[in-house]
Amino acid sequence: MIEKYYILHNDTLSFKVVEFVRDHKLHASSLNNMRDELKSLDGIKSIETDKTRVQSGIGDPTLQLVLVRERLNNKIAEYEAMVDIYDRTMECLSDRDRLILETMCAPDALYACEELEEILHVERTCVYNYRREAIQKFESYVTGFLQA
Repeated sequence: MIEKYYILHNDTLSFKVVEFVRDHKLHASSLNNMRDELKSLDGIKSIETDKTRVQSGIGDPTLQLVLVRERLNNKIAEYEAMVDIYDRTMECLSDRDRLILETMCAPDALYACEELEEILHVERTCVYNYRREAIQKFESYVTGFLQA
């Protein structure tokens, strides 16, 4: 799943940091929802089926439930990895870098630059320079975590 944030451009592989940071809350929320869904499956012994024949060839309701759980566990593992990579990377960044990324990459960041100018007491060009540096640091940490 994390591969969707990589892009090959001019024979250089880069990471879409802004999109990854922007999607973090969605990833965390999806992870919680999937965990809840998995818990709700705990009391179920098998999937109820009506008398209509399923074309997939998997007619056993218990087997269907096992497959649903397995798919859900796999998705949970993917999302846990994404959230873990985000959290570990953010821990490595300075407070300023975290603030800049979380503010400027937020999905609803309408006046993020102006807000950061006031908070950091710097001009717009400095905010964008800090943003570029934070993105580069984030990308290098993510790349390091993925290679480890």
